[in-house]
Amino acid sequence: MMATDLHRSFQGAGQVSRAAAEMAAFLDGADRVPAVQAIRAAMRSVLLDRKQPAADIALVDAACGTGTETRTLAAALPGRRVVGLDHNRALLDLARARALPTTDLVNGTPKPIVEWLCADVRDTGLPEASVAAVRIERGLIYLPDPRPAVTEFARILAPGGIFVGYELDYGGLLLPVGNAPADLMHEINAVMEASLPSPWTGRRLARWAAGTGLTEVTVTPMNISAGPVVADRIVGDTVRTAVAEGRLRAEALDWLESIALEPPGLPAITVVGFVTAAVKA
Repeated sequence: MMATDLHRSFQGAGQVSRAAAEMAAFLDGADRVPAVQAIRAAMRSVLLDRKQPAADIALVDAACGTGTETRTLAAALPGRRVVGLDHNRALLDLARARALPTTDLVNGTPKPIVEWLCADVRDTGLPEASVAAVRIERGLIYLPDPRPAVTEFARILAPGGIFVGYELDYGGLLLPVGNAPADLMHEINAVMEASLPSPWTGRRLARWAAGTGLTEVTVTPMNISAGPVVADRIVGDTVRTAVAEGRLRAEALDWLESIALEPPGLPAITVVGFVTAAVKA
């Protein structure tokens, strides 16, 4: 059976259990990509180096997926309330199974308290001004209109609270060209952009954050480059699906095969992305 477009799975399309298993496998692979690790370290620094305001919830990790970074941040906030939020219940069940015991004290040592909340990032259900920090990573690109989610983040932040988000921008997707003609590469890039409801979120997020009234907005470009295994899930399945559906000519499959012949030092995919941070006044 041909693998389906992974982007559709993250938007909630497809058979639920199969999609969740595929998404978890992809996310686990992405966790090991050095560029992703560097981006998370940069976001972590923004969140943890700033004095947090008094709030009931120390951190909401929105679109947390399998909760890898949620658990890392919870470990850095011992005794504080941390919430991992995602709309996908199957992924949250996996995150919960992977989490440390959520007890206050174990052998006299504080343990992180992680709560897993199944909710829409556009309507979290959390009280206004109840959160000290909100983060989201590669989640807004899957929404038809991410602005309500950014507005929701601003609503739940306490005064002095910080928002940090990392979003990709498929307008800056760089793929190996091999011997492919320029018109075919333009078609492939167009298919990749069309695979996301909001492919330009990376460059728009700062404006959206400022539009909610958040202040001290900063933007740091941080791109992701990955090898052929990750690229095949991001690009390969999308291209194969588009060819099967008649949205892309069959020559694109030849181009996919040619990627393996590119020099080893050339990334199989590079995507522009931006870390955007802002503060609730």
